[in-house]
Amino acid sequence: MIKLRNKDIDKLAEIINFPSVQIHQLIAMKLIDQREAINLLIKTFYKKLKTEKYATRHIIAAIMDEYSVSRAKVQSIIYNKRQNEYHCQKCGKKIIQSEYVRNNKICDSCVAKDIHLY
Repeated sequence: MIKLRNKDIDKLAEIINFPSVQIHQLIAMKLIDQREAINLLIKTFYKKLKTEKYATRHIIAAIMDEYSVSRAKVQSIIYNKRQNEYHCQKCGKKIIQSEYVRNNKICDSCVAKDIHLY
């Protein structure tokens, strides 16, 4: 999982007009989804750099280097291509598609809890 660095938090604070000290506190309390914060940073940088007449492929390459993410990940963020999300029907936890299909819409943890040992 990608974690927000100090410079990312400062940029995020600038974008959302919120003190970076409070963002640090919210992250420490796990009240900020760091993945979504990174996505917001990527979208913002893409829009900003696109107005400066850089080629899309160069912007994507720069973002890939900065955040160590794949080209597909950057493209899905900047073009708003959302992947289907799957959630366990018992506990509500987000799970991957193969787990969702394999366990009949239930996460591995809930399947394990349903096993009765003698």
